[in-house]
Amino acid sequence: MTTACLAQSQSYELPAHRGVFARVPFLVWNIIAVAAIAVLGVAYLAEVNKTLSASYEMREAQKRVDAGGTAMRANEIKLSEYSTIDNLTTQAAAIGMIPTSAVEYVNVSRTGVAMR
Repeated sequence: MTTACLAQSQSYELPAHRGVFARVPFLVWNIIAVAAIAVLGVAYLAEVNKTLSASYEMREAQKRVDAGGTAMRANEIKLSEYSTIDNLTTQAAAIGMIPTSAVEYVNVSRTGVAMR
């Protein structure tokens, strides 16, 4: 007998128990794979969105810090302008103060004490 005759004469039957995976059609596995990829894709997009949101908030906070630093430098410049001797004498004259001509100090002896 030839092998072709052997193949025709023997009928091959699948075993009765092939496992759970053999019973699920190929289309179902494709649907499960597409669903898993979709879920992973959505999770990835959510992580990217969260990261970008945090990055945007950090940039906005850095802009506020930079603006505060700029305002602080502007205030320091104004303070230095107001603190100049010429400006202080002008402001003192504006409120009625007069400059002193001579300064006299009080001389206190070492033996002097306050009265009770």
